[in-house]
Order: sequence, then structure tokens, then C-alpha cells
Amino acid sequence: MWSLSSTQTTRRRITVAGVAVLLLLFPQIAEADSDGYYCTGTGYLAYQLRAALTEGVTGQHVVRVVRFGPEGIRFAGEVSLPEFQPHKLVCGESQVRIGGWMGRPVEYVIDVTESPKLAYEVSDPSQAMHGSVLANLGAWARPGTVRLTSTDQGYTYRIAIGTVTEPGGGGLLHHVTTVLERVDGEGNVVDSLELYRGTREESVD
Repeated sequence: MWSLSSTQTTRRRITVAGVAVLLLLFPQIAEADSDGYYCTGTGYLAYQLRAALTEGVTGQHVVRVVRFGPEGIRFAGEVSLPEFQPHKLVCGESQVRIGGWMGRPVEYVIDVTESPKLAYEVSDPSQAMHGSVLANLGAWARPGTVRLTSTDQGYTYRIAIGTVTEPGGGGLLHHVTTVLERVDGEGNVVDSLELYRGTREESVD
């Protein structure tokens, strides 16, 4: 296994009661002040990280793109963005749209046809306000696997999320590791890329 970044650490302090209330009242907002949100297209995955929440991130806010297919798994590049709270991340055939709130609605379009690059910022605030369902591979990710769509006929690809919980800091420490895996026909992992490694701190009242 090789690693895109093995030193990422995200620490969040929450209370069980507080999260329950937020999830009931504002299910989108309750988890939005985090990072590690991702989307996938055929043969690629895009995910965002924020320097304010995850150590080891260059720039305030980045979107990383990883490709997978007949040539294996490879890091395609990343795009730097201003700091904002994400509410939208959608992968299309050749573009990724990421939007959220930065004192006003914002949305950016990233071209992923080759090396990822910023195409333009959406100028219509009403369009930027539309959110999407956010999947997470970071500190708030749920353990399990997610199979991805690829043109590779010989292998399958999946996101594998592992979580280890232990007491610490007066509460619980949830250690999360997320890996993109290439799997052969017999179920063996033949290549992998670490996407995220971090810790979420939970205080139990």
C-alpha cells in the first residue's frame, strides 16, 4: 500500500446530545463542518480536505482527484480553493462541482478531463445554493466498503473504511483510515492508496 498522505490528523470535539439535536433539526448542517467529503465518476474519485480540520493539507481547502482503471491507481492532482463550509460535491463525466457557504453561497467547477484544474466559479448565487447528499471518507466516515465504477475488466475497485475506537481524552477516540483498493478476481488486494488517516475525538457527557 502506498499513501497519498499518512500524517493527516483531524480532531473534532462533540457531545452525544448535541449531535443528536443537530441531526434532527439540521441533518445537512450537522455534519457539514467537517471534511473528507467525496464523490465518484467512472474511473475517478474526488474528495475535499480543509487545513482548518486536517493537518498536512497544503492551502486552505483542496480537492484531490485520484484515478483508477486498467493502469491501476494513481493520484491525478489537486486544486486549491478558498476556505468554506461544503454543502455540495458532485462528480460528472468531465467536471466536479463543489459548493457551500463562505458568508454567501459559493460554487466552483473543476475540470478533471486531464490534470484537475479550476474551470470557473458559478456567478449565480441561486444556483450555488443547491446542495447535494454528501458521502464522507474522513473523520465522520462509517466503516465498510463502497464499490466504485471502472472500465477495468480485470479488477474491481473499492473504498475501504476502517475505524478503531478507544478511550482517551476523557471520552472516546475514533481512529479512521480510508484506503482505495484494487482487487483481483479472487478477492486479493493487489494495489492500494491511503486517502485519509485521522482521529475524531468524542466527549461523552
